[in-house]
Amino acid sequence: MKKLIVVFVLLFAATTLFAQVDMGSFPTGSWLDHNYDAIWTFAATGITLKTTDGSFTYSFGRTNMENFRLSMTGIQPTITFSCQATERTYVFRASLPSTDIVMEIDNKNLPNKYSVTMKKQ
Repeated sequence: MKKLIVVFVLLFAATTLFAQVDMGSFPTGSWLDHNYDAIWTFAATGITLKTTDGSFTYSFGRTNMENFRLSMTGIQPTITFSCQATERTYVFRASLPSTDIVMEIDNKNLPNKYSVTMKKQ
């Protein structure tokens, strides 16, 4: 019985350690923020930001996303989360039936939110 409990605990720990981000109905793939030549990639493993020349990369995942929420506004799937390391709150709205994604970034140290419509790559 003790072995069974140990196996169960190890399996539970392994699944939570390697758990993916639930993207639900949010589209996966890559989108270009043309203002910063940045590519945002959405996948089950998380969200990755990189410059088009590859000189900068940042990954958002279970370890650094706080208050992650996936919701629906009408037919628009929306992802919202904050990241303490970047000191920002992010909102991504899929513009269905279009393939565009609208991104809003709120940096508490700046007076205005950044907003851009990103095109699928």
